[in-house]
Amino acid sequence: MKIKIKPFNAAGSIIAPPSKSFAHRYIIAAFLSGRPCIIKNVGNSDDVRATVSAIKSLGGKAELCGSDATVSGLKRVKSAVVDCGESGSTMRFLIPVAAALGIRAEFKGKGRLNYRPVDDLTRAMEGHGASLVGHTVVGKLKSGEYVLNTSLSSQFTTGMLFALSALDGESRITLTGRTVSAGYVDITLSVLKEFGVNVERTETGFIIQGGYPKDGKTEFIVEGDWSGAAFPLALGALTGSVNVKNLKYPSLQPECLIAEILCKFGAKVSVSTDSVSVGKGELNAVKEIDCQNIPDIAQVICSVAAFAKGNTTLVGVD
Repeated sequence: MKIKIKPFNAAGSIIAPPSKSFAHRYIIAAFLSGRPCIIKNVGNSDDVRATVSAIKSLGGKAELCGSDATVSGLKRVKSAVVDCGESGSTMRFLIPVAAALGIRAEFKGKGRLNYRPVDDLTRAMEGHGASLVGHTVVGKLKSGEYVLNTSLSSQFTTGMLFALSALDGESRITLTGRTVSAGYVDITLSVLKEFGVNVERTETGFIIQGGYPKDGKTEFIVEGDWSGAAFPLALGALTGSVNVKNLKYPSLQPECLIAEILCKFGAKVSVSTDSVSVGKGELNAVKEIDCQNIPDIAQVICSVAAFAKGNTTLVGVD
């Protein structure tokens, strides 16, 4: 098969896909709340399908209906086999959740997922009633004092916040190490707040009051994905004029920084409350860009930097 690629000037408007970061979290919080919920605009990605399937394995009722998800009920199960596909978020969020529910759950994945480290979760759960043997959860978590290393991934913090929100009583998380991708934890906190869970941020971590109120919101809308939108927006900066709709600005998604970064490069950027337009400009290097909290768009930034006059340095990409 031969593929021909011809130069062109990008022009037009597209709709951003749903944010998987918000979709995962809404589905899990709805599951733990026990309230019948509808989550609109979750999309149909493999990762979201993996989370819906995992919720069902753990005793929840969840279905995808077009681009929406319905979640209701929480039936207690003693054991489960949870297929996470290739979704790291699904696995790392739900391992501690299964422990909080006291489910002996074997987590499986495809590709490289089974090789992604979960040691920090194992250490965090030690001495609290549950343990992790390989990727199998044994025992039941108790509320209490937890210490969590956040230098590898923010996904562990999100998983523990969900787990402790499902337990009775007060729990504390003390964070150690350099915190990476902190913006994703902010998304988790915002979703928990929407579901009525009380989480207090401290100088060293969080205080979580376990339990979901019986009454509360039952309908949620997933905003557009800034990570996915970064690609066409960068294309606009390089070749023409692109408008991406369904983008909330400002957003808790760290990748919304792409609008500011493209502007610094010299692209013509126009932002409204629900869309972003980027047009071609004279691109010049940005001296230094810290990607510690925006790893998903580091490659996009590299592509733009390659066409900008001068040298651009990206840091925080280890």
